[in-house]
Amino acid sequence: MEKIITPCGDDCSMCPKYTAQSPEELQKVAELWHRYSLAQKEVLAKYKKELAEIEQQLSKKGKTTDEKKVLKSKQKEIELHIETEVKALVKSRFNYDVLLAEAEKAGISTTGAVIENKLEPLEVEYTTYRKANKLWDNVFSKITYQITDNYEISRVVLAERNVVVGEPEVFYGE
Repeated sequence: MEKIITPCGDDCSMCPKYTAQSPEELQKVAELWHRYSLAQKEVLAKYKKELAEIEQQLSKKGKTTDEKKVLKSKQKEIELHIETEVKALVKSRFNYDVLLAEAEKAGISTTGAVIENKLEPLEVEYTTYRKANKLWDNVFSKITYQITDNYEISRVVLAERNVVVGEPEVFYGE
């Protein structure tokens, strides 16, 4: 599917609305959005009056810069409360599994020596679980790393047929 980049910068072609494989899957996405929307409306209703009062105060003429700063600060604080409450409400209303695993040895010792690696069998086990439960499709076939003359290390993600997916991501350097 061709990329659909919206003004916010999101790639909507990756949205479950467009990637759903069946009507049932699309229905689950619709239910998720509906629940999120209901939680958002519920929380916004609690703060609606307060936000309206702040908007009214900000629209009045004759306010000093300091008074406007205080009102805008209060407005941002309320918006942050709303965002936090919506996330908490959605989280409490959604029941989902979280896969946990413990690996005592990760293939490298504290001195940097190569040792037994318990992560590799976990990767195989989790990949099987991920595919069986259709959690997501892995669209990247390969990740390579580049080191520049300036000692910057960047990650380059490749898709099928070694097509570069995006710009190199510098994760170490000046």
